[in-house]
Amino acid sequence: MKAFIYIPLLISLFAGCIQAQTPKNDCDCAASFRWVRQTFEKNDAGYTYAISQKGKSAYEAHNQRFEQKVKTITKPQDCFSALFDWLRFFRSGHIAIRPKISTNNQASQSSKEAIIAQYKDWERFEMSEATLKQRLAKLKKPGLEGIWVSPPYKIGIVKKGTGYIGFIIEADSAYWRPGQVKLKIDPAAESGQYKARFFMRNHSLRKFDRVHLLEGNILSMGSIMLKRHKAKLSDDFQLAWQLAKAQSPVVKRLSKETLVLRIPSFNGTNKKIIDSVLKANHEAITSTKNLIIDIKNGTGGSDRSYKGILPYVYTNPIRNEGVAFYSTPLNNSRMDKLAAMPQFSQEEKDWFNKGKKTLDAKLGQFVNLSESGKTYSMTTYDEVYEYPKNVAIIINQGNGSTDEQFLLTVKQSRKVKLFGTTTFGVLDISNMHFVLSPCKQFELGYCLTKSYRIPHMAIDGKGIQPDYAFPPNLHELEWLKEVQKIVEQWK
Repeated sequence: MKAFIYIPLLISLFAGCIQAQTPKNDCDCAASFRWVRQTFEKNDAGYTYAISQKGKSAYEAHNQRFEQKVKTITKPQDCFSALFDWLRFFRSGHIAIRPKISTNNQASQSSKEAIIAQYKDWERFEMSEATLKQRLAKLKKPGLEGIWVSPPYKIGIVKKGTGYIGFIIEADSAYWRPGQVKLKIDPAAESGQYKARFFMRNHSLRKFDRVHLLEGNILSMGSIMLKRHKAKLSDDFQLAWQLAKAQSPVVKRLSKETLVLRIPSFNGTNKKIIDSVLKANHEAITSTKNLIIDIKNGTGGSDRSYKGILPYVYTNPIRNEGVAFYSTPLNNSRMDKLAAMPQFSQEEKDWFNKGKKTLDAKLGQFVNLSESGKTYSMTTYDEVYEYPKNVAIIINQGNGSTDEQFLLTVKQSRKVKLFGTTTFGVLDISNMHFVLSPCKQFELGYCLTKSYRIPHMAIDGKGIQPDYAFPPNLHELEWLKEVQKIVEQWK
């Protein structure tokens, strides 16, 4: 199950380099739109389901609006945005328009120069770091003003009018340059708090209804968190900050009774790392009463990545609903690609090759590739570990796709409870496939499979609710301490 892609999450709509030249001839935006529409309608596993839910007349009206819109678009980045907006008719995730990334060094240098040129007229705020430091030295309580860091960014924030403006001091030297405005914070009349506008790596806008200042040294806007430069955090917030910013799986001991396992991503490339961390901490995990698994703000990924966790939480047979593969020549070609990848075992490659033959024999149909022929599978393990006795999993709206499949699997255990907020809800139409556009400017991401859960047990658009829901006034960096307090009260 591939990573789910939508604008608010870690995988950005414009990730990678964006070519600066205007498409010409058959590579204009209208031509790209026709190709995306045709390819999606013929191959996406959720296309027919979406039309049945929303109606053909609504779809035709949607197409008419975009047919007119793309005629006037000349810039590639504007075209990519329009194409993605068209895809959002079908679902909120498991769709993508991914600009093509050059691997040629000379082209990369050219792309860097093009990116810099693309944003050369971006709004600026001129103030040197030295001047800002002098300003801050005069403030008894700097509040939101200060020098803030979140690699690769160092951002200066100063008060301007009734709000604040944040500008780049240091960055990646391509997408962002010193002096460019990175964020704006303004009063929110409706709440009496502050709201924020934050510009992502590709300069796309994210809006947040509330700004949090934690301990005076952590500035939080939704999933965006900045730390005051050279500030010392309390032990609890230092640990929470480290776990939130972790790029790889890690286990930390919170107390004699409780461990925390932080998994930032179930990406397929992380499977070996996750398994290695579990192996290195096996004795600690199986001899400690409570295990907290923190997966909030995940990226989706591959079901293979979480398999190593299941024995630790297992108490009874696990049932998972299967998927049906939509068979088309383009879709089935993915099996050949997977079979050629070195990270898969020979057994897995044999399954890909066998599945390809089965799919090719049933073009235009939804195909069950389960060897048993059943629409569900059952998983059992020979051993039930005494410890961990209690397993708490921290989740939020940033979890979807594989993250949600993991949750559906583990929540069947008598040991497991979910903490946090409702997940994103993007699982029913899954297994993404990326295909290169004829002009080689971008890749279209769509889905190959449909879950046997739908429509009676749909997750898309609904998400998975926690057993213990946290209120909005409890910040995510405070969740870990709260979860620890709760689980350590359990028998």
